[in-house]
Amino acid sequence: YGQQVGDLVLQAFASVLAESVRHDVDWVARYGGEEFVVVLPATDLTGAATLAEKLRRLVEHSELRAGETLLRITASFGVATLPGNWPSESSPAWLIERADLCLYRSKQEGRNRVTSAEA
Repeated sequence: YGQQVGDLVLQAFASVLAESVRHDVDWVARYGGEEFVVVLPATDLTGAATLAEKLRRLVEHSELRAGETLLRITASFGVATLPGNWPSESSPAWLIERADLCLYRSKQEGRNRVTSAEA
């Protein structure tokens, strides 16, 4: 559909994310291309996976108009957390790598799903 429609999709997706997190605790950032990071510092793995599933459903059921065309979009999520004792190899890059592995597993297993793993 072209770059302009792609930008509309990214904006709509970002709005769903931003409207669904706690504004005083959590934050959302575009990580690159069509990837976003949702940071939930006061949420455990179960809570993060539950939120990701809620976001996935909201995106799947949202409608986006691009001129005369009605678009339906889906999203795949990778969820990772740091353990309570933060091993020495833990770092922001390490955590993102773990989430990325889960994201790619979601995509390999058919897309439009949530995959999580405790880092």
